[in-house]
Amino acid sequence: GFGVVAEEKKVNDLEGLSVRGKAIIAQKGASWPLEPGAVFGWDRAMGKLLAAAARGAELLVYVSPDLDKPGDSEAGFFAQMRNAPVGFVREAGLGPGGQPASALNPILIIKPAALGAALGTDLAKLPRGPLGKKVEIQIQAQVADGRASNVLGRIEGTDPAMRDQWIVLTAHYDHLGSHAAPAGQDGIWNGADDNASGTTVVLEMARRLAAQPGRRSVLVFFTSGEDRGIFGSAVYALRPAVPVDKTLVNINVDMVGRSEGKVQGIADGTPALFQKAIELGAQHGVQVIPDQQPHWRISYLTDCYHFLRLGVPAIEFFTGLHPDYHQPSDTADKIRYAEMSKILEVTTDLTRFYADGGARPEFRRPEWFLTP
Repeated sequence: GFGVVAEEKKVNDLEGLSVRGKAIIAQKGASWPLEPGAVFGWDRAMGKLLAAAARGAELLVYVSPDLDKPGDSEAGFFAQMRNAPVGFVREAGLGPGGQPASALNPILIIKPAALGAALGTDLAKLPRGPLGKKVEIQIQAQVADGRASNVLGRIEGTDPAMRDQWIVLTAHYDHLGSHAAPAGQDGIWNGADDNASGTTVVLEMARRLAAQPGRRSVLVFFTSGEDRGIFGSAVYALRPAVPVDKTLVNINVDMVGRSEGKVQGIADGTPALFQKAIELGAQHGVQVIPDQQPHWRISYLTDCYHFLRLGVPAIEFFTGLHPDYHQPSDTADKIRYAEMSKILEVTTDLTRFYADGGARPEFRRPEWFLTP
């Protein structure tokens, strides 16, 4: 079928199926019209991939007739991402048989005729459930090893009774790199909003907090490999720099450069954390609003994921996607600096609230937030 899991719509195409260790075949579409131009969501390839991976599937075979259709949003997205290198972490304990590196698994995007030929059957005749077939996929690619580094700094608290408790600030400083481009065109993914904006905010937060530490300690954590699959935070979760049970909250700043007076505070399962952000935002003329695209399941896609799955309350500050997302056109001249500085005040005050002794916010894992 479509492979859609949307609890809010009471739709679960995977219900009752044992998918762990298997490949899932899902067709493009849903039982409702698709939103034009959307790339993320329950009913899109990325949403179906998240639902499959969360239930232990090893591969999503996504059947789409529109791979080369001009103007198709998914076709354009995957065509752009085809130019970006795929990353994997050579790390003992991560990946199959160990801790998940991310909430995403491999995806094979294929046209109906090609899959029908591979399976030797008409796709319309496929049953719901095990097909009793195996598909072998061979990939020929150039593989290059490289090194990437997480960057961490500690700001120790002033209260001996509380300094072993931590607030962790995160922002990813990596992006997509560059690719060959025709003469006169920009082949660099500049990443001004994604995520030089968040990195800048956290760096300034660190400067202020170091000058005036709170009672609790703060870990400043610039992650790498986020745009490759949140790898930096995955490695951190495998070997935390500070104890997980002593970590009160994770505050993540990822794409905050395009505000028009608002910023999303995405705090799944932690309403008290969100309410405190609203309160502080009002003091600085910033409207902190809830997740504007809950069907995207953003908590699976950011560095918050590895804190949330370990039970650490987390909030993601985010001003939304735009046409420059993951494009070379994400340049510094488009950043709204005055608005971003107001968001800085909110995130700094939120950190200070917890660093100065604010009660740990309660975290209740949402029903949809499954982790392998």
